[in-house]
This record gives sequence, structure tokens and C-alpha cells, in this order.
Amino acid sequence: MFDTHCHLTFKALASRIDQVVSRAAAAGVHGMITVGTSPDDAVAAVKIAERLETVYAAVGLHPHYAAGCIDRQELAESMGKLGVHPKVVALGEMGLDNHYDDPPRSVQRRAFRWQLDIAAETDLPIIIHNREATDDTL
Repeated sequence: MFDTHCHLTFKALASRIDQVVSRAAAAGVHGMITVGTSPDDAVAAVKIAERLETVYAAVGLHPHYAAGCIDRQELAESMGKLGVHPKVVALGEMGLDNHYDDPPRSVQRRAFRWQLDIAAETDLPIIIHNREATDDTL
């Protein structure tokens, strides 16, 4: 088995990442992708992937954190720089989340559009977050 979506960067796991990965391997999970949710979180995901042979990373901006990114060029540089790392296998988690009103949907859409434009310039697949936003996402 291969876990295509986990968040090893979350604070609750920070002190026990090695244990989590070992337990997953013992249960038959022989690889995983830890998904970055913001530029800083993406850097942390790549660092974990560098350290652990069976862990890979995805880099992007989750819709919940879209308000923290107001500069398209900054986001493009961050994703572009990390996106060429050999342990980065996807861009994302990007998308739309209509379950909550914060950040506003217009801010989420802007960040999603920016990331789709960035992804179009790469050969990497994307990871899309879609919560109660299927029509808008499509």
C-alpha cells in the first residue's frame, strides 16, 4: 500500500514522525506523500521527505490558508523552487472549501487559479481539495 495523502507536518505528529512512519510500514504502508498546506508547511514536508526514504512530498496552498498568500509571484517562486526537488511528486493541496466562509471564497478561488497556472508549467500532478465545492472546482 501507498498512502497518497497524509500530513506528517501537523503539530500533533511532530514529535513522533518516525514512529508514525514505522507503524505505517509495519501495517503494510510502504510509502507516503506528506502534503504541504502553505509555503512554510511545504518546506517542512520536503525536509521530512529528505530525511525519510519512503516519504515523498507535495507542495501547495490549502484553501484554508489562502488568505495568508496575497502575492502570486511569491507563491509561484515557492512552489517552483520546491517543485523541482526530487522528493516532490505533486503540487497541492490546492482547491476550494465551501464548508467555511473564512477565508472568503473569492480569496480561495484566486489562490486556486494561481496554483493551477503554476501547475500548468510543470509535469507534476496536482492534489485538489474539494469540500462542498464540486461545481466551482470543475
